[in-house]
Amino acid sequence: MDSNGFVQWLKKENLFHYVEKYYPCFKKIFQDCLKIKKEQVLIILDTGYPTRRCAAVLAGCYLLAAKRLGIQYKLVVQEPRLTGQPADSDVIDSLFQFPEGNVLILCLSGKLGSMKHIGKSFRTYVTNNKHRFVSTSGLQDLETRYFTKLVESVNIDYAALQKTGRELKRKIDYATECKILTDNGTNLYVNIKGKTAISNDAEYSKKGGNIPSGEVYFAPRGKKVEGTIVIDGTLRHTGGTLIIKQPVKLKVEQGEIISIEGGDEARILERTFEEVIQRAKYPWGIKRVGEIGIGISKGASLIPVTIVSEKSYGTAHVGIGSNAWFGGTIYAISHFDQVFKSPRIYLDGKKIDY
Repeated sequence: MDSNGFVQWLKKENLFHYVEKYYPCFKKIFQDCLKIKKEQVLIILDTGYPTRRCAAVLAGCYLLAAKRLGIQYKLVVQEPRLTGQPADSDVIDSLFQFPEGNVLILCLSGKLGSMKHIGKSFRTYVTNNKHRFVSTSGLQDLETRYFTKLVESVNIDYAALQKTGRELKRKIDYATECKILTDNGTNLYVNIKGKTAISNDAEYSKKGGNIPSGEVYFAPRGKKVEGTIVIDGTLRHTGGTLIIKQPVKLKVEQGEIISIEGGDEARILERTFEEVIQRAKYPWGIKRVGEIGIGISKGASLIPVTIVSEKSYGTAHVGIGSNAWFGGTIYAISHFDQVFKSPRIYLDGKKIDY
């Protein structure tokens, strides 16, 4: 399906009205975040599922925004991919043929799919080919009628976001210990001596990252994570993301989750770990706490899409699993972000505001 065929499909599915209404918001990504000049753009998307077409609508918004800005673009479409499934051959061929030093945009219900022929990972491919990228994935649980929530998380003041993110990063970088408390029972100690935080604030003029943006995150120091985490926002599992109804309590010792308590959501998380451990060649990092993240975007909200909910202002999250790509030492085949609300964050004993 080429771009003209894709537009006709959007119209046939009664989705193009979303694109016409919201595409101006996505000009910001090209102008304020990527600061695109003469680069070409390759948009990779999947078509999603009936009633859950947000990935396709998102791609349509990027396409029309690029067209209105006079940006040269190409589009490639595949069916939704789950973890472990290969990417479509058209996607792999398009990446092979895409000239160096350009821009990739991913709009995905699930995953991009494995691409062993082009490198160890998508980020490795991007680095080796001097591309920049923006990526939105995991949209499979977001009903199309809630596409406006995704737009709200994109249509923000990026200059203000970057100021907030960089000030918070500076505070974390100078700290040695972090403690997080919530009224619902989270009481977590994290040693961060010598660690450097990352501000995901959509300044993508050199590299790239997620859209929506809006978090500051860091890897703990080794196994020095202790305490209790109560997940009461959103829960990420192998099948997608769900809004928490009954809080899930995680007990952590030496950086490892040793118990999971709660209702149906807790059982879902337990099954997720069991499934991943069974297919992992080296399962030791699957249940390790690999990330602490702080949401800083006032445009994001708690919806059943982790890439949005983890950015929501007034939340924090723990990433369970791999962190090797952002300065950690955990190598695992999975990374599941769990979001909790209203954290009180202390750095070296002092409560911080942000």
